[in-house]
Amino acid sequence: MSPWAYDIMKAESSFEDSSATVIDRIFRKAQAAGLLPPDPPVEAASEPTPQLPQPPDGTRSSSGRLREAEYYGPILSVLEQHGGKCSKAALEAALETVLPLNDIDRIEVKPGVPFWKTRVSWAITALRKQQQIKKSSVSGWFELA
Repeated sequence: MSPWAYDIMKAESSFEDSSATVIDRIFRKAQAAGLLPPDPPVEAASEPTPQLPQPPDGTRSSSGRLREAEYYGPILSVLEQHGGKCSKAALEAALETVLPLNDIDRIEVKPGVPFWKTRVSWAITALRKQQQIKKSSVSGWFELA
């Protein structure tokens, strides 16, 4: 190890911040000592990075998909409309007409399985943990708790 690196590392006795800031400080000290060339000037960006439009109510994530929590109410409503008990296929069919799904929600994560259906599965799991619905004795059916 060269002596300048040892001196720099010795001076950096506290690593309470992130590794990126420590590395940045080491490089800045090496630049100040004339051991590294200075950073090139940073050019201003010509256009700001476009952001996905967000609905005012915050129902969509930064990726533009409907948030999982937005599925809870419609799932419980569909179960109520079906007498408190419903198959997963009937639940998904009803939710497809009720939920405000967009093209991003409809992207397939597996052949034949759009993203929104995986969100339904996760929402069902969350509702089961909250003991708002329970798994029926019949496979693929859910009922209100």
